[in-house]
Amino acid sequence: PLVRREWDIAARIGTGFALTVAAGALALPAGSATYWGGLVGDADRVGRIRLQIMLIAVIGGLAFLSYLLVNVVLAAVNADRLDQLQHHHYPIIEEIRLLQQDLNSMREGFATAVGLEDPVLLDDTRQVVQHARERLARLRTRDPDLADEVEGISAAFEAYVQPALLLTEALVADPRQLP
Repeated sequence: PLVRREWDIAARIGTGFALTVAAGALALPAGSATYWGGLVGDADRVGRIRLQIMLIAVIGGLAFLSYLLVNVVLAAVNADRLDQLQHHHYPIIEEIRLLQQDLNSMREGFATAVGLEDPVLLDDTRQVVQHARERLARLRTRDPDLADEVEGISAAFEAYVQPALLLTEALVADPRQLP
């Protein structure tokens, strides 16, 4: 994992090792101190090899169960986060993306209606303006925490749209008003 710079996996491996050592220290404090204090590097040690091997397996099993429990808890937390993203944040982001498209269409609609002196395009642009207002209203209700920000955006939107509509209507009705 380190060669591929997968730090999260390396951290989990290190955590698993640390949990194994900690579980051994909790289960057999004296034996753990003796082992890590000098026997770990002593190739000449003799003794109850079977018992030591069995204890290593038991400690490893306990550490693995602890590691598995940590991963199950993390998976549950991540599932909750993913659910929050899918059902709360993504619809808000999608609504904002569509609002941005409406605003671009509205700006182009105003310019095209004036350029072509076309009242039908102006009517289409009014519909886009209405869609943008509806999207802003939906954003207010989707997340009450965003209500103040959306209110400010709505005020700025109306401050732009009202004069733009009046100006566009006047220029479409009488294009000679252009300088």
